[in-house]
Amino acid sequence: MSKKQVFAVASFTPAVGLIALIVFGLILPTNIPLIIVCGLFFKFGSGLTLGATTVMLADVIDYGEVKLGTRNESIVASFQTLLVKTASAVAGWLIGVGLTIVGYVQNVPQTETTIWGMRILMGVIPSIVTVLAFVIYVKSYKLEGSYLEEITRQLAANKKKT
Repeated sequence: MSKKQVFAVASFTPAVGLIALIVFGLILPTNIPLIIVCGLFFKFGSGLTLGATTVMLADVIDYGEVKLGTRNESIVASFQTLLVKTASAVAGWLIGVGLTIVGYVQNVPQTETTIWGMRILMGVIPSIVTVLAFVIYVKSYKLEGSYLEEITRQLAANKKKT
């Protein structure tokens, strides 16, 4: 599979799992095997996303070496870690904001509107984000195909010189 195909699976599988979880939660809420299958779809795609982004990060490091003349993997890898931690913090904050918007009140039965809002926060919005990630990838990520092969050739040629 190409990186693009892997990233497509990584983007759409969680969306399918989350939307299916919402649907099955409405029509078959006590069917544990279906809930497990939905969770497996979500987690499989999420895990695949981590693998795909790690491979893309390696491509970025190679690209940087060709363009800048130095290999800066420690800076790129640590910046990626910083981005993941920042994104986690922002996501946690956004969940709190979202729960406030939908009217969530701790330790009391939730209204039907709040429950629907929580379903949207839990399933619809993350599904949209994963699909949007694929759209951004397709439009913006250029390190593939013949361009990436050329970078790999340049790296090999540079290593032979040293």
